[in-house]
Amino acid sequence: MPYRLIISLMYGCGLRISECLSLRVNNYNFDMKVLTIHDGKRKKDRTVPIPDALLNQLTAQLQRVFALHKKDCRSGYSGVFLPNQLKAKYKNAARELIWQWFF
Repeated sequence: MPYRLIISLMYGCGLRISECLSLRVNNYNFDMKVLTIHDGKRKKDRTVPIPDALLNQLTAQLQRVFALHKKDCRSGYSGVFLPNQLKAKYKNAARELIWQWFF
């Protein structure tokens, strides 16, 4: 686990530990350089800027997640837990890359 990246992200974006560890691939918008936190304090969503100093490290972590996801799918991976009723609405969402955990 990339502990240094987690701590840097918490400090640079003002995240709580629970918010940081519950990030998924779809929370990141690298084009706009923003990170969207869902269900933060008081169950509110917020968007924070991603520090330029972390972009390369975050991109490298995304590549590791992508490689692990491909490997897991080849070995019959059943998917991740999804928020709310998303699993009932989208049957294959649990196996899609955008819903995978970032850390």
